[in-house]
Amino acid sequence: MRSAPALVTVTGVSLFLSGDIRRKMVLRDLDLTLRESEHCAFIGPNGSRKSTLLRLLGGEIWPARGNIRWHTNEVAETSSLADKAMSALVSLVRTER
Repeated sequence: MRSAPALVTVTGVSLFLSGDIRRKMVLRDLDLTLRESEHCAFIGPNGSRKSTLLRLLGGEIWPARGNIRWHTNEVAETSSLADKAMSALVSLVRTER
């Protein structure tokens, strides 16, 4: 069975939060591929950097290292800040218990 085309590919991404003078990495060497027609949920306890990852994918923050590549029909775009049309595909949904 053939895999669906990649929508976004994250390779070797590391990130520290702005304002942290120590530059402590909160995400380290992240590799991730999200494919068309797939759904993905990031789950974990408070403070496990789920929202940080979504902000990174949505283009709100930049990685310190690594590469985020958004794939379109025309070309693959590599950018720290993804095009608004592509980053609109990432949404943050908060749940309450």
